[in-house]
Parts: sequence; C-alpha cells; structure tokens
Amino acid sequence: MTAAQCPVSGLPLAHPETFVAAAPGSDFQAEIVRLGHTIVLFKCYGYASSEVESQLLAFIDNYSSKYLKEKSRAVFIEDYADITGADSHARKQYISYFSNTENLAAGIIYNINPILRISFNLFKKLHPNASRGHAVNTYAQAMALALKLTGQQPCTTSAPPHFDQPNRQLSRDHNDVLVKTARRPLFSRMHAKTSNSEALFDQKAKDRLARQYSEELIAYIASIDWRAPGISPPESIMGDAVSAGKMFDAISFIKSEIDTLLQERDAAEAVLRKSEIRNRLLVKHAKAGFLEYDADADRIIRINDELLNMTGYGEQELLTMRPGDLMTEESRTIFTAYRQNLRRGKPVPENNVCECIKKTGQRWWCLLNFGIPDSRDADQKISVVVTDITSFKNTEKTLLDYQEKLKRLSIRLSMSEEEQRRAMASHLHETIGQELFVLLMQLSAFEKSLDHPEFLPALHQMRDQLLKIIKETKTLTFDLSPPVLYDFGFQEALETLAKTIESRHDVSVHTVFEGETGAVSDEIKVIIYRSIKELLHNTIKHAHARKIDIICKHGASGLEVEFCDDGVGFNPDDSAAGRSSTGGFGLFDIREKLLHLGGTLDIDSQPGHGATIIMRVPHPSHGEPDRP
Repeated sequence: MTAAQCPVSGLPLAHPETFVAAAPGSDFQAEIVRLGHTIVLFKCYGYASSEVESQLLAFIDNYSSKYLKEKSRAVFIEDYADITGADSHARKQYISYFSNTENLAAGIIYNINPILRISFNLFKKLHPNASRGHAVNTYAQAMALALKLTGQQPCTTSAPPHFDQPNRQLSRDHNDVLVKTARRPLFSRMHAKTSNSEALFDQKAKDRLARQYSEELIAYIASIDWRAPGISPPESIMGDAVSAGKMFDAISFIKSEIDTLLQERDAAEAVLRKSEIRNRLLVKHAKAGFLEYDADADRIIRINDELLNMTGYGEQELLTMRPGDLMTEESRTIFTAYRQNLRRGKPVPENNVCECIKKTGQRWWCLLNFGIPDSRDADQKISVVVTDITSFKNTEKTLLDYQEKLKRLSIRLSMSEEEQRRAMASHLHETIGQELFVLLMQLSAFEKSLDHPEFLPALHQMRDQLLKIIKETKTLTFDLSPPVLYDFGFQEALETLAKTIESRHDVSVHTVFEGETGAVSDEIKVIIYRSIKELLHNTIKHAHARKIDIICKHGASGLEVEFCDDGVGFNPDDSAAGRSSTGGFGLFDIREKLLHLGGTLDIDSQPGHGATIIMRVPHPSHGEPDRP
C-alpha cells in the first residue's frame, strides 16, 4: 500500500497508518489507507483476542475521525489472507462495531479462509445489518463492488462470485483426458485398461477408508453435548493430523458460535421471564381492572383481582362469561359490532365507554382500553384495561342537569325581562305618554288665547321640545316592547322593526314571509323577535352591511328564519365559542336559547364574504322540552 494510486481503480492512496497490538505476546498488526474519499483499504495480520480487538476498533475510530468526512458513508475493503484467527468475543466485537457504525456504507472482505467463511455466513444469517457485508474472492472484485456501491463507476461483474462455485476448469481438464484416451491405439487402450483396474482397486480402498472416516466423524459430532459450553477434541479419527486439526477447528468454531447464540438466547429469555412475572404481578394488583379476551371464542380467558372487585363476580364465574354478559343491552350491541369489525379486519377504536351491570344488579360505567392485535396475527386475543368512570359519568350528568337548568333559567329570565319591558312600555304609553300629550294640547290652547304676541316664539320653542320628548317616548316604548308584537302579531312587528332600522340607519332591510306566522307561540315569538333584533344591531354595528334580507318560513315542522347580510363577515368558530369581537356572545346566547326550545342555529360566514344565519325552532309538539 505504498503506491501513489490503486492499480485497479486508479484512485489515489492517502494517509497510510499502521497498528501494532499492545497486548503482551500478541502478533497482531494492521495496515490502513484511504483510497479516494470514501473507500478505506484494510489488512490485518495474526490472531485477534478480545483485548486486541478493542484496541483495533479504537484505532479505526480515530482514523475515521481524522480522515473521513463527518457525514460521508465509507466502504471498507479488508484482506483476510493473513488473519490466523480470532476468539469468539473478538468476533462479536467486530460484528457489532461494523453493524452499528453510522458512517459505514458497506464492508467487503476477500481472500477469506474456510473457518472465517463460516463466521461470515453466520453473520449474514443472524444479524439485522448483514446487508452491509459482502464477500468476494479477489481484490479486483472487491474494488469493482466498492466503486459500484459508492457510485463512482459501475461494477464490471454483475454479482460477486460465490465461494462454493464448482471448479469448471478442473471439469474441462478431466473431459480433455477422456477425449484423448478415446483416440489412443488399441495397445495403448489395453495398457490403459490394466492401469484403470489398478486405479479402480485403489479407489475402492479409498472409498472404504472415506466411509470409515465419515462414520467416525459423524459419531464424534453426535457425541458433542450441544447444551454444554465448549467442546473436547476427538480421541482418534482416521486421517492425517493436519486434516483432522482443520476439521476440529471448524467444528470448534461452529460450536463456539452456537454457544454464544444460546447464551444470548438464555439471557434474553431470563429477562423476558422476569419481565413477564413483574407484569403479571402489576396487572394482578393494579387499581384498574384487566381482562384478556379471546375474540374468536368470545370468552374471557384471564382477569385480575380489581376486575373481581368491580363486577362482584368470582373468578370462575367470570371465566365462563362473555364480556357482553356484563353489559347493558345498548352497550352489548356496541361491543358486538366492535367484535364483528375486528374479526373482519376493519378498523376499530382503541377506547370504548360502556355501561355495565354488577352481580348485585347495580349499574356502573367503565372505559375499555383495548390492546388491539395485529390484523395479520391469527391469535385474536385482546388485552383490555377496564377503568371505572362512574363518578365521572355522574359528574357529567350533574353538569348537564345544571346546564339544562341554566338554559331554563335563561329563558325564564328572558320572559321575565320581556314582561318587565312590556310593563314599562305600557306605563310609558298609558301614563307619561298620555300626560305629555295632554300637556301639548294645553300648550296649544294657551297659545291661541295669548294676547301678547311677543311670547309666541318662546311658546313655539316649548312646543317643539315637547313634541321631541313625545317622539322619543314613543321610540323608547317601541324599543322596550313593541305593542304591535302583541296587538298585531309577529309579521307586523318584524316589518315595523325593519322600517325603523331603515329610517335610522343607511341600510336596506327586506322581509319575506311564507306560511302562517301568527300561529307561533308567544314564547317562541318573543325569542325569535329579540334574536332578529340582536342580529340587526350586530350587523349594523360590526358588519357595515348595506343590505339585509330576512326570510321567515312557517310550516308543519316549525319556524325557520334565514338572516342574510352583505357585510364584512366573520369566523363562525369564534362566534360559537363567544370569542368574537363582532357580536359573538350575542350569537352564543341566541344558540343556547334556541337549543332549549329544541331548535338550532346554523352559521355560514367567512371574513370578507358576508354572513347567512339560519334559526330553526320546532313546534312545541315537535320537540319543545317541558319547562317548569
């Protein structure tokens, strides 16, 4: 690795460094050099212990931090020709490091011996990041693959050769021998026949020895205790010492890998057992109920103590029941639909609120939290956490009752307010209004009998002021409670209101009536009239509309009022929550009153595009709630 560039790729070599193991008695060394920007050449010599492997990986880390870009994904190419071996822990360190290193795109090894080939094959089979690892035969093949992986140029071979490819050259040579033998003269063929007979005898002897060797080898492998760690060498196996030693090394290596896997499995199973025991204890003594449910059999198969306390049933009783047996009819119907959807693979909610019945007959509410199994899992067992929410449901019912009472109180206050308005309007009209009118008549008579013309301008001024007071009194009377609403009806009152708004403000108010609006009850009539008046004031004050249309439809289902304007519009969400600065609370109050009457309020608006507000109120026989 001293050349200025790689002879295969032509890429420049840079930053060569050497590693020498510091462990006493170790012969391990390594050389490393960067090729281009994203390829690292790596060669090791000797035997690697776990101590040496830790030093080597630290050396590689240091080299990468110095010479590789921070976010670059490098390809490591390693020559295995001069590695004599490594202990099991060192191999595990090596695999773990290159499996979890973020800046490693791939690792390529070549010149790998049969023992290390076994280790590589196990790595490819057992590790999740094994796709990063590649093995080829030669440096040229390794470089071609590295260039392809880094996108520098396409690989010249479609795929790296497999280790176990047959020796086709040997087969061709053997075929050549057979062809030449067939062309020899007769004498030569007779001589060859004699030679073949001797070879056949030797082959039979070799086959007999091979069978005996294989039987002894199989017997040795069968004698290995695969559950116990380690392995003992065979007492005697036929064959030369070198071949037997290599065979033992290979079997010993495989046994060490299996020992490591079994140890990891046993450790994982121990952790899982402890976790399962701990979880079972937590579930058994939890303050929330727990059950395991077999969706296919529709049966409860496991429960905890708290569920027994919640339901009042015994353990054996519950284990013979279906979840639906604990529920009211309505909740049972919902749960049955849930089970059917689950069995059909349809999406189902993870939470369900159910009303259940205890053994004593007492009803209670619970929240069921389902641990939904994977749809691909044939075992449709569901873990269900049961939480008693009866107190929450009771609180919710109390709040709803209070809310309904507040709505009723709001209506009663509105009606009481209307009665007070009507009383005040009547008082203004029948007393103060009449007195002012009498005063005006007296002033006119006094003016006619006056003999001093110099007092006439003062009298005229007094009359004008009195006329203004009478007019304002009439306006106040109408604003408090228009007599026309009670004397002539809803339609006449609304038309009068529209004309009044038009006379006071620069806006066009158009009213349309469909059906007989006179049949509307006084309560509905007052609330709808006040609501329309509120909408008119909000529109004039905030929307700056030039045109307003009010369409009233009265039919068999009740009264519907459509209020449209061409103003600036608003966000309905803000108005629904009472947050709007454009009359949102007024709309909120209108909605609540309509809801109490069994009606609805629909708003269609957006900033810059006006607004359409529809109020619907059914007849009392079509949904008006009973009021005290």
